[in-house]
Amino acid sequence: MPDSLDLLREAISKRAAAVISLPNGDTFRHFKSRFLADGEETFLMQSIPAEPTWLEKVLADSVNVGIAFRSGANKVIFTSRLSPRTAASPPDAFPVKYPREVHVIQRRSSYRVTVAEDSQVEVRVWRIPDHAILRDRPSAAFEIGAKLTDLSVGGMGLSLETTGEPILAVDQRLRVLLHFGDDEALLDARVRHTHDMPDKSQRVGAQFKKLENDLEGRQTQSKLSAIVAHLQRQEILRARLKEEMTDLKINLRPSAA
Repeated sequence: MPDSLDLLREAISKRAAAVISLPNGDTFRHFKSRFLADGEETFLMQSIPAEPTWLEKVLADSVNVGIAFRSGANKVIFTSRLSPRTAASPPDAFPVKYPREVHVIQRRSSYRVTVAEDSQVEVRVWRIPDHAILRDRPSAAFEIGAKLTDLSVGGMGLSLETTGEPILAVDQRLRVLLHFGDDEALLDARVRHTHDMPDKSQRVGAQFKKLENDLEGRQTQSKLSAIVAHLQRQEILRARLKEEMTDLKINLRPSAA
């Protein structure tokens, strides 16, 4: 058994918190859960508030699900399948098959991750003048309707709907509020490049101002890093599930007579 699976067994023994991601069409829905008990070929996880018929379909179709948990400063993710309940299964738990391998994600400060439609990360952006105080709430007239396309701890990419005229120019100062779950980061940013698209949208790359090395700055840095790590887990999980689904389709393809 690969050493990496020892991280999973340790997490199960500690009844560590985890996130399970279930496929829902072309996207995923994410549920908080917890490891409950170990077994030979399966382990138990705490029940999640998903529709029973949906879980039954995931089980019947042998669809891959994704699971992520924290191990020290790193994140661990893997894909597996749900297993049928047995008479000994507690009513508030469900069994999951042991994966063949798990993947450890080390935090990298400069990692730029793509933001998918179902990322659950929200962004609000305002144009502000150079003399403005970041903490002061600007007028609603200065808010820009923006869609987050990628993110790192150093900057972000945005997509903006326009009427044909560019919304932002290079060196424009921005007030950025990122929100995911319990993490919220208020950031000072500058537009570094813009690109007008054929569909009249505008793509913008912005750089975050370096955070001060005080309590507030360290707290903001921690929250921003947590949001980036969440997106990184999603990105790797999607790639892994796509790879496994491709392998499954190849294995199910009828052989030539």
